[in-house]
Amino acid sequence: MKVLTNRLSRILIKHSILKGRNYAGLPGGSTEIPIKLMQMVMKDAKYHKKSLWILLQDLSKAYDRVDINILKLAMIRIKLFPFCISFILDFFIHCKNAVYTADGITDYYNVKIGID
Repeated sequence: MKVLTNRLSRILIKHSILKGRNYAGLPGGSTEIPIKLMQMVMKDAKYHKKSLWILLQDLSKAYDRVDINILKLAMIRIKLFPFCISFILDFFIHCKNAVYTADGITDYYNVKIGID
């Protein structure tokens, strides 16, 4: 999967397939621009003595799980070849996970929501 991810990332970048803010996690992506924009907005509010409301969303777990159906729709939208879509989805469908602990490996369990 790592080889496929690396190759797909290069293709997505080379052909500018993902636009706007839809490039998170791709090589060359950066949070620099959003951070600088937020700094400018805060400085402007302070300089003009305006109130400023900032809403923050905790995305720390946002990418821990991916719904398989949404992933499929996204891959169709960027026009991946059907055999690539099938290969990627088959890699994750009907998966079982287990956890390594100090006492050994736990019993396997079914992944309930997409890619865990």
